[in-house]
Amino acid sequence: LIVDLVEKLDDPTLGQQIIRVLRSRYRLVLIDEFQDTDTFQWRLFSKVFDLAGVPDEFLALIVVGDPKQAIYRFRGADIDAYLKAAGDRSMSKRQMTTNYRSDRPLVEALNSWLTDVTFGDEDIAYVPVTTPDSHANARLTGGGDPLQFRFLPTIGTKSADEVRASISIDVVDHIQSLLNDGQIVAEPGSTSESRPVTLGDICVLVRGHNDANQLMEELRKRHIPAVRSRIGSVLESDAMDQLRLLLTAMANPSDNRRVRAVQLSWFAPNPVVVTPSTETTETNEPSETTETAETKQDPIEVLQNKCRDWANELEARGLVGWYQVLRLDEEVIKEISSDFEAERRLTDLEHVIELLDGQLGGRRAPVSAVLRALDELKETMNTEAEAQKRRIDTDRDVIQITTMHSSKGLEYPIVLMPFPKETREGSVSLYEMKGTRFVDCAPNIGWVAGGLDQIERERLDLLETIADDLRLFYVAVTRARHQLVIWWGRGSSSNHSPITGPLARVLFGSTSDLGEKTTLADDDEARMKIQALVKRLGPNVGYKELTKWEDNREWEAPTPEVSGVLTAEPFPEHDIERDGWYRWSYSSLSKGARANNEGSARGGTDEAPGGPELGEDGGPQTFEGRLLGMQASADFGTFVHELFEVIDLSAPDVEAEVRAVIETSGRAASFDADPEVLAQGLMLAIDTPLGAMADDATLRTIGSNRLNELVFHFPLADGNSPVTPSALFELAASYDDDQFSDYFKALAAGNRMSAMAGLMTGSIDSVIRLGDASNGTYGVIDYKTNRLHTPGDVAPVSAYGYESMKHAMEHGDYPLQILVYNVALHRMLQLRLAGYDIDRHIGDTNYLFVRGMIGPDTAVIDGQRNGVFAWRPSSELIVAASKLLGGQS
Repeated sequence: LIVDLVEKLDDPTLGQQIIRVLRSRYRLVLIDEFQDTDTFQWRLFSKVFDLAGVPDEFLALIVVGDPKQAIYRFRGADIDAYLKAAGDRSMSKRQMTTNYRSDRPLVEALNSWLTDVTFGDEDIAYVPVTTPDSHANARLTGGGDPLQFRFLPTIGTKSADEVRASISIDVVDHIQSLLNDGQIVAEPGSTSESRPVTLGDICVLVRGHNDANQLMEELRKRHIPAVRSRIGSVLESDAMDQLRLLLTAMANPSDNRRVRAVQLSWFAPNPVVVTPSTETTETNEPSETTETAETKQDPIEVLQNKCRDWANELEARGLVGWYQVLRLDEEVIKEISSDFEAERRLTDLEHVIELLDGQLGGRRAPVSAVLRALDELKETMNTEAEAQKRRIDTDRDVIQITTMHSSKGLEYPIVLMPFPKETREGSVSLYEMKGTRFVDCAPNIGWVAGGLDQIERERLDLLETIADDLRLFYVAVTRARHQLVIWWGRGSSSNHSPITGPLARVLFGSTSDLGEKTTLADDDEARMKIQALVKRLGPNVGYKELTKWEDNREWEAPTPEVSGVLTAEPFPEHDIERDGWYRWSYSSLSKGARANNEGSARGGTDEAPGGPELGEDGGPQTFEGRLLGMQASADFGTFVHELFEVIDLSAPDVEAEVRAVIETSGRAASFDADPEVLAQGLMLAIDTPLGAMADDATLRTIGSNRLNELVFHFPLADGNSPVTPSALFELAASYDDDQFSDYFKALAAGNRMSAMAGLMTGSIDSVIRLGDASNGTYGVIDYKTNRLHTPGDVAPVSAYGYESMKHAMEHGDYPLQILVYNVALHRMLQLRLAGYDIDRHIGDTNYLFVRGMIGPDTAVIDGQRNGVFAWRPSSELIVAASKLLGGQS
């Protein structure tokens, strides 16, 4: 929108009209956080509100920003836009140089340290600030100097993890010292009194969420409550894995392995910990006190039944309702509460449930659909997305651990920075060259443009990344009110190698020449430079050298009580809707599962990877097909369906149309499919006659006489007499059909599902018409990518012959699908077609196994075209099935 508006401003007529309208509407324009703007945004504002020639009634354009806090380059912010605006001589400039946040001793120490530091550009320099007289003294007592440097020299061979563990020990030692001895003095003129340092006064700043793990472990050992605030995406949390574990067992309650896995999760008692109550008899043999071995129920069986019940609750109540039921389960709450981070677990679980419910659109769904939605949600993970950032899990007085990015705009009484981090590389490069901003999505590909080769691109991106890190460092060190403590240490393996972190550059290197590498000869050089810095900065700066690599002390501090969060209002006992009223699909009928409440599935989702491999390579009659070697998966099936849905078969050049659609989709490579080979394979399927005769209709000749993705919904039982799936199967089996009578008999014998009501729903890949609108024949087309042969580019002719396809049809319950589809088509034509005659207007349903369709040369055996399975339920069966599903006898 902004780009489009900027372009319109360049129009000699329209541009002036836009400018006049905006200037007349707004007299004062204020842009906050201006350092986070970009070039297009500034072009818009500077052109519309250029003060030269602006009418007298316009007051001012005011921009407020701090270039030292420009840390959102990855979101599109461009610091060069700020620098260009700041260099505009027509704009007057004001600097805010009074710090109302921090104590003067801390501010003066930072002034002395950072005065000559620049943050990515010579025009982005540290600005010394003053403080009001009310902040003249240090208000923290008993906690050491306002600014502290703590140095960990490397002894022997130490890994980065060992260094972090040692620093974590000292961080928590300092926290305990603050809690035991620290006092925050009341501000002069305040009526409040001095108070002890509390947990909530302390914030630990880290670069990324993984940096907090060892620190959290050390805090947990000492029973000090802490929360990770807005660190990383909740989709990376343990809650995601735990929820998937539970949902997988709920979807497969008969699978003992999956159910046993739940015993090790948050949702069931651990069998290693929870043992049966026993007592010792006079013979010293343990005997069960309440149940005999013969009557005691197997805990796996109990959990299986519970998983089935939960699955039913999920479908009946929806995801949010099911979660409330889960929270009311005493065993679940007991297991979740057993961990010190119980509130963290619940907060993350509720957050994931909320996101997952949004992914589902708030609709009810079966466990299988919820699992698919969970996978889709995982694919959207973005650690910087606000909606996904982990939430604070408690309002209690606790230590906060948060990221430097998240701390922007906030302040804390005490800030601890334990882990200097090296520069992080992104998957996308961002840089500017000769006034042009580049967003390089292929940084690892050696493209060259205008002298900008891969080496130069990497150099420019690295310089901007270093600059970003320096500004992020500035944000972190200016969050504290009373005390800032910084730790420095590195693993022995990194000695003598360049150091790329911002703290190392400020302590030991150059911030004016970002291309200059920062190096240290050894720990002695690091110690000497840090001690010299501390001496130069004066009396308010402290130094400590760490020596402790292990901590074997026993901690007996009481575990904080967990209250309030684990209680929940009871969920209403009554159902909101009528019991048994759901949205049904053909698959839920055939599998004997309770209503799945699914939305209309797109084509391809019912295709299992592989399928029944009936062919035998090496037989006397084989054929080659362009699609035979393609990937076999439901995702590939969906992809092919989407292509057929979009391809315009009436285009003058169908071949060019197919290639263009594949290229536009951009997805062929994700299935390891050569786009040209895929296009050739689809063209062969398009030109394969649907009947045994060479002049029979093909998809090409059908052209535009097709309706793609026909979504249908029709009521079941219409609120009258109930209908059961077995009744439908028995009805279909009662009609003498040479192809599928035995199939429907087997379905009827194995299905004992109770009555169903609600809506039958589905999506037909394509409805075609042969002939004109009034006298033509209408039929269903369904595209199948099932692989019916042993993987390879050559297959036996029989693999896609009638018997093989019939087996695949029954294996996938496609005959039932055809019957439901024809009932839907019958109901639609009854309402839409004047003079409708079922015998005349409904033709064959064709299931196209496209891998076996190789054009006009596709084999015809015993009058059956390979790759094309045609079946039309009798008119009597379609009409009777429609009445039965409608609640009529």
